[in-house]
Amino acid sequence: MALLVAAVAVVSLFVARGATASLEHLAGDRPAAVNAYRACLEICRDVSIPLAEVRALYNLTEALAELGELPAAQQFWTRGIELARLHAFEDQIGYFQALLRE
Repeated sequence: MALLVAAVAVVSLFVARGATASLEHLAGDRPAAVNAYRACLEICRDVSIPLAEVRALYNLTEALAELGELPAAQQFWTRGIELARLHAFEDQIGYFQALLRE
């Protein structure tokens, strides 16, 4: 039971951080969004949620590219598409490929 409670707490934290990051990104506060996406990424890695990790990597890539931080964006893009391919997340692979064309 304690493990279930802990899992629910982690997922709740992830959802809250993800929502915050998305709102900051949409509001144009890219630096704050980057920080929030990085926090989401850490949560995903800690509890091993690959699809959420891929989404966090995508969002982080996009925000960094918008800030002109292209080398960092490229690193996260590479990690994201590799993870998407590893887990055969075909739709996510397509999103990463489309992002490269933007």
